[in-house]
This record gives sequence, structure tokens and C-alpha cells, in this order.
Amino acid sequence: MRRPAIGLVAGIGGIVLSVLSCQSSPMAPVAPPAPSTPPAPKSISLTGTWSGNLSDAQGAALLTWTVTQSGQDITGTAVTKPANPSDGTCASCHKNKEGTFQGTFTGSTLTLTMAFPGGTPEEPTPHCAVTITGTTSNVADDSITGTYSGSDTCEGPFADGRIALTRDRQP
Repeated sequence: MRRPAIGLVAGIGGIVLSVLSCQSSPMAPVAPPAPSTPPAPKSISLTGTWSGNLSDAQGAALLTWTVTQSGQDITGTAVTKPANPSDGTCASCHKNKEGTFQGTFTGSTLTLTMAFPGGTPEEPTPHCAVTITGTTSNVADDSITGTYSGSDTCEGPFADGRIALTRDRQP
């Protein structure tokens, strides 16, 4: 039987001890671990009823959405009611509307347009139409917050609007 040879090598970086044996077998290469893939983000469906508020230079209003989502496309109805109908702000008249919205929800970004047409006799300002547009990435399963701008055919453009909605839960 042959004895293993032991060698000692000294170098700049330190000392290396090496053991050689005539009965050694080559080591199989070890595959590197597969890179870990982060879990896919949870897919959020916006379908349902959402309620909350919006506020801009015209004043504050309550907002309710009834949303249907098909793929990335969202559609639905939007209803605004003034937060305080007798406060004398533009919102007490111009944010008392029923309309529609449409948009897209891609990844975590929601882009939408709400259209409130004029011509509805029961509204305080039936001849005024309002359009609101916005984009936000602040979308969660139970809340949406963001900013918007818009235009009112009677009052003109408005900017710096803020929206905050929560999903209505069914019992």
C-alpha cells in the first residue's frame, strides 16, 4: 500500500497544505444554485365598488365607482356628490354628477378618464360637462390614491386634484 504524499507549499498569500493519495477519485462538479426568482406580484382585480373622496380647487366631493375589469381594461360608472351641498363652493354644484369612466390597469399603474356629460336635467348645473383624467401607481387590493386634473365646461380647467378610494366589502 502506498502512503499518501503530503506537501507543504508556502507562498505570498499563506501556506497551503495538500494531501495526495493514489486512491483518490475525482470530485464531480457541483452545479451552482439556480438563481432565485422573486415571487410574481399579486394580481389585483379592480372589479367591484369603490368609494371615497376627491378634492380640487373647486372643492371636495364624495366619489363612488362601480368597476368592471377585463384584462387591463377597466370601465364603469362614477358618481360624485358634494361633500357639503350647501357650502357655496363650485363643488356643491359641479361635483353633483353621474358619469362613466374608462382606463387601463397595467402592472401597478392605473390610468383613467372620468366623463360627466352635461344635459342631465336633475343636476344643479345640467349644461356643464366635467372631464377628469389621472394616473397613479398607488393601487392596492383595498385602496387607490392619486392625483388628477380636469376641465369643467362652465368653470374651466382645474389641477392638483387628489383622490382616495377604498374597496367596499360585501358582507
